[in-house]
Amino acid sequence: DLPVDSLVDPWGIEFAPVFKGRDGARTPMPWRARAHEAGFTSGKPWLPIPDEHRRVAVDVQEADPSSVLATCRRLLRFRKAHPALVTGSIKVLETTSPIWAFARAEGAERLLCVFNLSNRPATWAIEAGAWQPLDGHGFTAQLDGAEVRLPAFGAMIAAAAG
Repeated sequence: DLPVDSLVDPWGIEFAPVFKGRDGARTPMPWRARAHEAGFTSGKPWLPIPDEHRRVAVDVQEADPSSVLATCRRLLRFRKAHPALVTGSIKVLETTSPIWAFARAEGAERLLCVFNLSNRPATWAIEAGAWQPLDGHGFTAQLDGAEVRLPAFGAMIAAAAG
């Protein structure tokens, strides 16, 4: 929430204070929490950097294994290690809300990706014994026979068994 006199977005300037435009989402990237201008520049940035953004600066997130930065890095490493997720074909599977699922395949690798898009635990039935859950992505889910048990906003990524 930027002060009206800090706005640079023409829409925000025109329609403030009812609509302050896009500037609140376009503030500079905070690199170092305790640095001048959060390490973004040695000069004056085009928009102010709110103090609350310093809490999510890169240097702060690098020290936290549960941060958004750490999660993104872990997911990118996981994706890079699985060709099916990079260049594989995709088939969206029929599910019921709140589950979203798809299969990816590349060469001999076949993966099943199941997501719970709700804030409540959910289950989804799959073919028993056909899939082996994978680790390394940071999601937690349980596969019990033919039932995938997903926590709120959880996911399971599994490889074809055998």
